[in-house]
Amino acid sequence: MGYREIFQSLGEAFVPSGGSFEIGGGTADITGRFEFFVSSFGRKPFFTKIFLHLFNFLPILLLYKPRRFVSLSQEEKQKFLDRLRESRFFMLRGLYVVVRALVFLTFYSLKEVCDSIGYKAECEADEKNL
Repeated sequence: MGYREIFQSLGEAFVPSGGSFEIGGGTADITGRFEFFVSSFGRKPFFTKIFLHLFNFLPILLLYKPRRFVSLSQEEKQKFLDRLRESRFFMLRGLYVVVRALVFLTFYSLKEVCDSIGYKAECEADEKNL
């Protein structure tokens, strides 16, 4: 199980298919975009990969089930993410915010998503400002 599958599973949990978008986080290629963002920081995504692998094993501690995040059902994933979001511990809430930001950053930067919401991601020069 690699970090690509973990991140794709997170995308599916945060942006399910058939919701507001035809394309969902599980069907979109968010892992390719994720690798682009992480590698643009100038370092190899070593620590980010370790972070995702540790996150994958976190349901064992919080849900007391001997399963990783990727093997949970969609309802169990949602329950786990809700538990992180509503935790009384700041670290767990912060973890939820970081993971959610990573998923949404990569999802909304995809061209097909930008097209579906009517956002033009390319810079367009105005003739008056040239």
